[in-house]
Amino acid sequence: MTIQPMPHEKGLDNTVHVLKEGYSYILNRRKKFQSDVFETHLLGQKAICMGGEAAAELFYDTSKFKRKDAAPKRVQKTLLGEKGVQTLDGKEHLHRKEMFMSLMSPTKLDKMNSMLKKHWEAAVEKWTEQEEIVLYHEAQKVLFRAACEWTGVPFEEKEVAELAADLGEMIETPTEIGPAHWMGRHDRNQTEKWIENLIEQVRDKKLSPPEGTALAVFSWHRDLEGNLLDTHTAAVEVLNIIRPIVAIAIYINFTALAVHEHSAAKEKLAGSDPKQLQAFVQEVRRFYPFFPFQGAVVKKILLGKAMNLKKVL
Repeated sequence: MTIQPMPHEKGLDNTVHVLKEGYSYILNRRKKFQSDVFETHLLGQKAICMGGEAAAELFYDTSKFKRKDAAPKRVQKTLLGEKGVQTLDGKEHLHRKEMFMSLMSPTKLDKMNSMLKKHWEAAVEKWTEQEEIVLYHEAQKVLFRAACEWTGVPFEEKEVAELAADLGEMIETPTEIGPAHWMGRHDRNQTEKWIENLIEQVRDKKLSPPEGTALAVFSWHRDLEGNLLDTHTAAVEVLNIIRPIVAIAIYINFTALAVHEHSAAKEKLAGSDPKQLQAFVQEVRRFYPFFPFQGAVVKKILLGKAMNLKKVL
């Protein structure tokens, strides 16, 4: 059996190409090299980029990869938050993940669907009185209201637009350079302070969120050593529920675009067939990928010098 050498992208560091090409960076090189895996230099380190079904299966093998220190600080300080579940490995990761999964029972998810339906219907009724709307921003607000209600996080209606926009900035600015990125960091800091204050109120018995909601569960969650999460980390994890829900506004925009550009799909969806809807949603996810890539750090160096790489994307 002959093992083909791994394709190697030239250049001392190719981070600038990632910033320029974004979503297309890995795909472009997979096509160029006619390979689902290639070696490059990113953020001052050797890295392997890979894609495809087999690569995805390998990438999520926790015996081979770890998440700690994989995400750049600029991503943690905007998108993910520091010390969140995405930065953990092993037993600590599983224990924290169980905290999240306690929210995902069929009953609780059905409740979320009901809340979301209620907020969508209220928004649509309001839109009929307006000459035009910006769907992305309106979707952010709808999802923010539903997410907060579901997580037990109280909010003032007058704050919805600003807080939803802040969460949007956290999602949109991880790879930005300059003022836009700093705005994302600022919005992350301000939003974390808002949730930290709520957690302190819960622990001081000044606020009683509904039992089983994220704010209640996360405020009283204890780590493997029996200690409460520090206020900052608990706030990061509450936002790790609210932020991804608000981020779905991006897919709502993509879905609207897909329906607009593919009239045949619109006709198929008109019948509300669950199978057709599910297939359409999955195709939107495939056609409009949410993030260009994910990062992890290899646990072992394999195959000698050819695999002497620290990060895999």
